[in-house]
Amino acid sequence: MPSGTTVGTHVVYPRHSMKWMALQSVWGTAAVLLLACAPSVRLKKGAGGGASQSSSAAGACTPGTCSSPCAGNHLWSHAFAGGMDHSFGGLAIDGSGNVVMAGLIFGPTDFGAGNTKFAGGDDPFLAKWDATGKLLWAKTWGGPHDEGLKDVDVDADGNIYVTGFTDGDGIDLGTGNVLGTIFVAKLDPNGNPTWVRGYGTAQFDEGDTVRVDSNGRVVVAGQLMTSLDFGDGSLAPGQFLLVLDAGGQFVWSKRIADGISYSMSVDRNGGVLVAGEYQSAVDLGGTILPAPKANGGLYLARIGADKTVSWARPFNAAGNIGDRALAVGATGTIFLGGDVTGMGDLGKESFNTSDLSGSQFIAAYDASGQTLWTNFYGMGSFNGQPAVFGLAPDAAGSVAFIAELSGPVDFGGGAIAADDLNPRIAIGKLDGCGKHLWSRGVGSATQYNLSAVRARPNDNLLFAGKFGGSFSTPTINFGGATFTDSDGGADLFLAELSP
Repeated sequence: MPSGTTVGTHVVYPRHSMKWMALQSVWGTAAVLLLACAPSVRLKKGAGGGASQSSSAAGACTPGTCSSPCAGNHLWSHAFAGGMDHSFGGLAIDGSGNVVMAGLIFGPTDFGAGNTKFAGGDDPFLAKWDATGKLLWAKTWGGPHDEGLKDVDVDADGNIYVTGFTDGDGIDLGTGNVLGTIFVAKLDPNGNPTWVRGYGTAQFDEGDTVRVDSNGRVVVAGQLMTSLDFGDGSLAPGQFLLVLDAGGQFVWSKRIADGISYSMSVDRNGGVLVAGEYQSAVDLGGTILPAPKANGGLYLARIGADKTVSWARPFNAAGNIGDRALAVGATGTIFLGGDVTGMGDLGKESFNTSDLSGSQFIAAYDASGQTLWTNFYGMGSFNGQPAVFGLAPDAAGSVAFIAELSGPVDFGGGAIAADDLNPRIAIGKLDGCGKHLWSRGVGSATQYNLSAVRARPNDNLLFAGKFGGSFSTPTINFGGATFTDSDGGADLFLAELSP
């Protein structure tokens, strides 16, 4: 289910659902889409198979080629069980090909070397595997209350950076308890802490995404429930950016918007890309996002290393942006994914997916935010607005995706079956101009899914997330063993496939 989806009277947050219940009391239940500067296009209700529609700017994209046959063949895969409900946070690949995954567990969990420690409540975990999928180490922290890791990234030396949340009692990653409901930390390649920083006191404040930029700075995106001063003035509740230097010292912070759906990435020039929902006019610092329509608005923006806004693209639409579905390719192409529902405006002409059906989207933009192409999938499925949760550009210029489906969807290789009671996880790959290369369903989605995909330098693909749950047949198979979630909660998965 996509971020910010309305369930009854609650906005459900797929990574830490209690937070969205609190956010609703502040901001309401408006949903969002990001699809910037699209050429003229009108979406119409599709056939039952959910055929795709696309639009592109002629000659503006580079198709790219696979470094080997494009097939997504299984290389290795794992599943990790224990406790009632785990949550995936983030995935990263270091320069030696090692794989790092972060998240939270709700019970002792075996990542490959026996059960980890479990202190109670939600406990953060961090685990590392070598390039062949063999576990190197796994660590958990936390006390009897709730703490979690929400994302992870690595630098050129293999150092590990994480961000997450606590319930207010702080967290001890090995340097002593650090107070704050938001925390950011740097660890060495063996998972030992170098520095830890804590901020805030309000429950449900948290860091959601962390990236290391080309200058070695640490960029964190997250949400504030109450005003907070990181070091250069108080920020109002909403989406924020926090930038630290490599030593963990404060550089700058910035409030972005008031919505609850967003994603963040960095480009090769030290810029920060943000995309998300907004519900009222926003001043980004000289650049104004005008007030959106009643059902919410969306934006795509670039913020330079000096905190100034390079450009911002506001649009009127409704839907969601995938939490890990904003990524920048090697040539500067910006890829974005999510879902769109109802009616909205993409810049030149309105779209209409009907009142009850929805459409996933994957789109590409140039370095100034102008649209290269947009693909829409799954129109006509009842309540069929699952999100494209993760995107990963590869070295060849193609882009891989992972998505949750709650209706039949055809990404270009045939319909993948799914419905509201049996949501599915789908994976696939498009070339640099949005043309289908391969896609397939791999398993059952949880009710509140989060997942990610990353590409290796050789274009092999790492997929990670959670699967199972009581609302679906609890299995997943990437082409090797079939894994089953036996406890009705949610288990974690990690798999490597060929390009």
